[in-house]
Amino acid sequence: MVIAHRFRDGSKVRCGMAFMMVFFRSFFGLVFFAPWLIRQGLAPLRTRHIALHGARSGLHVATALFFFTALTLAPLAKVMAL
Repeated sequence: MVIAHRFRDGSKVRCGMAFMMVFFRSFFGLVFFAPWLIRQGLAPLRTRHIALHGARSGLHVATALFFFTALTLAPLAKVMAL
């Protein structure tokens, strides 16, 4: 929200809104899984392929940013049709 209000030209506001939407999507996902993580601990998440999981996470964040940026750039009628 701070990024969206600080800059008033179109591209920076849209980019700030996309970052904010991705942040809150990830934050609420973590809140949703927090009880499971507290009960189970980190043992179910251990892996030998941490680099692949890191690459997958990076690609997920990038595609989420592209998706939400595209939503801010598209006309409202097309966005509502999705």
